[in-house]
Amino acid sequence: MTEEQQPDFCLGQRVVDDEGNRGTVRYLGPVASAKDPTAAWVGVEWDDSTRGKHDGSVVTAAGEIVRHFTCVKPGLTSASFLKPNKLNRGTSFMAVLHRRYVGPDAPLEAPNQVFEGAYANTSKGGQKAIEFLGEKKIRARQQIGTLTKVSMRGEHVAWAGEEEVQEASHLVEVDVQGNLWSDWEELGKLARQLPRLEILHLNSNLMRPLQAPVEEGESLRRSFLGLRVLVLNNCGLSGWKTVMHLEECLPCLEEVGLARNEGLGGEKGGREKMKEAIEARRERTEGGGGLHALFHKLKSLDLSGTGLGDWREEVALFMGLPELKILSLNENEIEGVGSGEEGGGGGGAAAATTATSSPYGFKNLQAIHLSYNRISSWSSIDALTHFPSLTSLRFASNPLTRGMGQGEARQLLIARVPTLTRVNGAEISVKERIDAERSYIRRVNRELNRVEGEKGGGSQGGREGGREGRVATNLTQTKAAYLKKEHPRWLSLVQQHGEIASWAVGGEGGGAGVGTGTLAKGMMLVTLVSMASGSMTLPPVEKKIPGTLTVGQLKLLFSKLFKLEVGLQVLYYKSDARAPPSVLDEDEESLGYFGLTSGSVIYMNERDLRQEAREDESRREAERERMEAQLEQVERLDRLKRAQIGLEKQGAAAR
Repeated sequence: MTEEQQPDFCLGQRVVDDEGNRGTVRYLGPVASAKDPTAAWVGVEWDDSTRGKHDGSVVTAAGEIVRHFTCVKPGLTSASFLKPNKLNRGTSFMAVLHRRYVGPDAPLEAPNQVFEGAYANTSKGGQKAIEFLGEKKIRARQQIGTLTKVSMRGEHVAWAGEEEVQEASHLVEVDVQGNLWSDWEELGKLARQLPRLEILHLNSNLMRPLQAPVEEGESLRRSFLGLRVLVLNNCGLSGWKTVMHLEECLPCLEEVGLARNEGLGGEKGGREKMKEAIEARRERTEGGGGLHALFHKLKSLDLSGTGLGDWREEVALFMGLPELKILSLNENEIEGVGSGEEGGGGGGAAAATTATSSPYGFKNLQAIHLSYNRISSWSSIDALTHFPSLTSLRFASNPLTRGMGQGEARQLLIARVPTLTRVNGAEISVKERIDAERSYIRRVNRELNRVEGEKGGGSQGGREGGREGRVATNLTQTKAAYLKKEHPRWLSLVQQHGEIASWAVGGEGGGAGVGTGTLAKGMMLVTLVSMASGSMTLPPVEKKIPGTLTVGQLKLLFSKLFKLEVGLQVLYYKSDARAPPSVLDEDEESLGYFGLTSGSVIYMNERDLRQEAREDESRREAERERMEAQLEQVERLDRLKRAQIGLEKQGAAAR
């Protein structure tokens, strides 16, 4: 099949019109409202639900409503009927490969570094030849024979192509994101033409579902034997059956991306289908036939934006994957990490222990991403301590840390999970961990003072048996129960940081007064540095300041030292040279609120008022345009709805 000999239209096929609008073929045949009742039409559901003119139905001359197809995503303007010659069915992989990459004998476009017959007009009315320098160097990078990976994003690639291309058989990585692929068999054909293929990026290609398992002997079963990485983000996968059927064909799969496929998680019905598909896949493994175990080599799994909401019913289904090291669950509806009846979707400390203390519970997991979820309990963070290999956590934009400063949230995450070496992509230094754990001890001690019935430390006699005995003796049952539930690491941290243990339990001579002491209430040595243009040459200043000092008061100090008005200051700090900077953006909050520690460096920069004004105007203009577009869309839909109602009334009256 050559590029000119495009395949016939079929249901589920991806197409594009002359304006670049993409859609899926939902209907082939005559249209009831057409002048020629025998003419062939293609019914298309557009990706952009505002592109079409109807929803798959038409109104005949007699006023009768005839529905030819139903859109997957309902909308009054989601669909259109078009003549076949108005739609592009795409092109072949091999045709695009030849167009974008060249062979060693391909002629140069500018053999003398000048485009022949191409000129640019000069300001004096003359013409100047257009030069093309470095073409040979560019061509050297376009040689198919020397490349191991190629990219063909947005090229309308839809099928493999009939011809075998020997010079491309060595390709290891192929990126075909944002094309018109829809058929797994055609994709398998491409993979068989590229026997060394290991990495395939298929993002944003809406693939048809695989309705039945791929049996031994079928061509698709032997197509992806060497594939290690498969990225299927935003591919319109509507259920786990397709994933499970496809997984049987991927014996070497190590990384899979399934992000933003909304049909993979969510409501109870979807969860039940998810469990059924996974259980059916496991039963096929146990039934013999040489089929490998489910995801037996998988190291990285991305389920971001798939609608997952219940840890026990959905996420926990992957607990037993023996090699899983990276699990991405960003942009979901997860309310908590854990399992068991008492947690349900939210989990809890006890529930999490039940789920993860199992030798098969994510035992090799090294990184987990939980940003943009609905986690609201610290018990979910405590549950992560049961993943013995966990070293990296991404956790942002959850209700749990809403209202906290960036530094404060980071410190708490570090202190609660002892195995972490990286949080939100930033490495944790030894000093930062020590500071975070000490700050956490004192924070919890402040909470303990508020526990009902507990006002101070224990008796002097209870502190004579060593640090561990002293801490344990000073805890009443009320405090002990509170700590076990809310702060399971606190006691071990107090025992670890011996030099501040007396702070935590009301040490000798301290009593209740010392027991309520915190790092925020103590003095800390910080370095103040100006980055403002008028004072950046001045030397840094070291100051001892209390943790209770507010950001607003600190700005007054900066103003005195570096002569910049308070209203023009922007402050941020770094607790460690390798830590990311954190903005001090709440004038009424104390430095302790932001998690500053002794040794921190605080920077002052100057606001660019003109740039801020331009950005504000740009935001306002964007908001106005968005509102106008929304109003226009509402009015358009309202007109269409009124017109449809009118047609229905006319049809009813005619009958």
